[in-house]
Amino acid sequence: MIDLNIDEINKMLEEGKSVKEIREKLGIGEKAYQKQIKELGYRYLQKTKKYVKAPPKRKDYSNNTEVINKNEIKDLNIVSDIDIKKAADLINNYDNIKELLKWFKNRENREYDNNIIEVIKDNRIEIDIDTDETKRTTILVNKKIYDDFNKFCQKHKEYDKKDLLSMALKEYMQKYC
Repeated sequence: MIDLNIDEINKMLEEGKSVKEIREKLGIGEKAYQKQIKELGYRYLQKTKKYVKAPPKRKDYSNNTEVINKNEIKDLNIVSDIDIKKAADLINNYDNIKELLKWFKNRENREYDNNIIEVIKDNRIEIDIDTDETKRTTILVNKKIYDDFNKFCQKHKEYDKKDLLSMALKEYMQKYC
């Protein structure tokens, strides 16, 4: 096997020699020549009539659902049993994920976000009402919404209906007023 020197080959190409003439001069067959060029990581550009470094091939893993076991892959610092399809999905949604993180970080930096009632901590609703004073009133409410609200209150007896309604009204006013 002959070691090909890309710089010398490109110099001969600049001098006007064809690839066929260069191969014949080096005494190498077409397939062996192409194989060595490829192994060296080069490709021929017809436009410039010279060999250039080929960009690395990118593999499409989006349809791959195989699971990789880290014991099968050496020198990779990954968790065992990675689902390639999930990794590809993360890569495909990279821009959306970055936007979400940016939004969350901006929101996190505010001292007080008056558009959202916090429900995050231990999945509990924080009741933030300035006074314990109450006012009895009669209001008309959509039947389905009221039924759903009653089901919610049955499930979450730790909250008073008046506090939940007060917080819902407060949130609405903060968001739209």
